[in-house]
Amino acid sequence: MKAQPLFRMLLPMAITCSIMLQGCSGSPPSDVAGGSGAGNPNGLAALSIVIDTTPNVLYKTVTADHAGVMGDSGRQNMGFADSSGLMFTAETALIIVKAIHFLVDSGQNPAQLVQASGLQLQADSTGIIVEGPFIFDAFTGACAPGTDSLRLPEARYSGIQLDFQNEQHGLASGQAGNIHITGLFVYQNDTNSFVFNLSENQAAAYFFDIDPVTVSRTKPASMTLALHSGQWAGGIDIKTCLDNGYISLMGDGSLVIDSTSGRGPCQPVEASIRRNIILSGSLRKEM
Repeated sequence: MKAQPLFRMLLPMAITCSIMLQGCSGSPPSDVAGGSGAGNPNGLAALSIVIDTTPNVLYKTVTADHAGVMGDSGRQNMGFADSSGLMFTAETALIIVKAIHFLVDSGQNPAQLVQASGLQLQADSTGIIVEGPFIFDAFTGACAPGTDSLRLPEARYSGIQLDFQNEQHGLASGQAGNIHITGLFVYQNDTNSFVFNLSENQAAAYFFDIDPVTVSRTKPASMTLALHSGQWAGGIDIKTCLDNGYISLMGDGSLVIDSTSGRGPCQPVEASIRRNIILSGSLRKEM
């Protein structure tokens, strides 16, 4: 029997239009990164976090018989499997970060860049800091507050660093983590809801594969952090944990994975999924 999802996470009304999927051209510049003085050297940058929608051949093959239950083919691309083939389909994905570090390329001084730009930003030895918190909807590419028109000093940027925090972020009670994934899974021929409520406490850095991105006053820069869902449960045997009773389902058949889940050999499951999600990210610049 298909259970109703445990909760629906609603983003604040301040969420902007989807950055990568819908576009935000024509929107006024965001004030997230501070004001700018006339003539100061700064440019605009956009950052989005999205689930990579590259088709997962294994997932689409295994779930062919469940197409009517799991949703349309677009939803199937948001799927992932554990090491035993237990299938999951994500329906929501929120990533909450305390601050974003825009990492400057070598040979540049972040503090001097901020001072010259006139922007009300902080800097450390590695880059420019834009304070949040930010709630990224990785399913749509949107963010609250908006990150589609961030004002940054003109510079070359080699990557980003996401700073996480473990505290409430204005979400519903019981959602104290900073990575929230919800959706459906199939276990023992039943389709039910799942919730991954994960608490990351380490900063995560991502770098462009080849050349850095240049932010300038004449050409906005667009960056996308793609999370590859096919890697999220890799090397983790959630099915065997359920079979052996080391992870228990809720009374309605739903599955909740958080910092209290798992006993015995399955105690590290939450941490393993969390690290897989973090490590699944790849940073690219949009042309």
